[in-house]
Amino acid sequence: TAYHDQVLQGAAKRFDSGPLNRALTAVHAIDAALEPAVLARLQTARYVQGLDTASAAVVAQVTAQALQEAGHALDADALAQRLQTDAALAQATQARTQATQVLMRERGVRGVPQLLVSVDGAVRSVDSAALYQGAAHLIDTITGLTSPESLTKPTGAFA
Repeated sequence: TAYHDQVLQGAAKRFDSGPLNRALTAVHAIDAALEPAVLARLQTARYVQGLDTASAAVVAQVTAQALQEAGHALDADALAQRLQTDAALAQATQARTQATQVLMRERGVRGVPQLLVSVDGAVRSVDSAALYQGAAHLIDTITGLTSPESLTKPTGAFA
């Protein structure tokens, strides 16, 4: 696969999620509703296309294209520069990362992939196996978290 050949066995072999996380923080500030779609595009770029998402330039290009398609004017070169040098963006990203780490520690959740869902103000863990069973199953799993009986019983391996 492209991921195996170009990322795992490629010359760069970098595993730095910093540029990707900073891009998602920037997207969140522009239009939080677009963040999951941009994440999906970035993951496809890495795991399907074999692109180096540790590169600010690659991440910026994918992110800018996704935002442009959604009607937001964003220059990829300017975004790449921000991903590398914007201290406020780096600080906001660090704050989001730390908040996520706190949530994970509170719930005994470790590793990736992991999905935490907020239901009626309570954060719940989704069993990570649901992430591999297709979109319809995942939606059903998340929808099940909103039922009255699910709010009184643990859900997933870590709830």
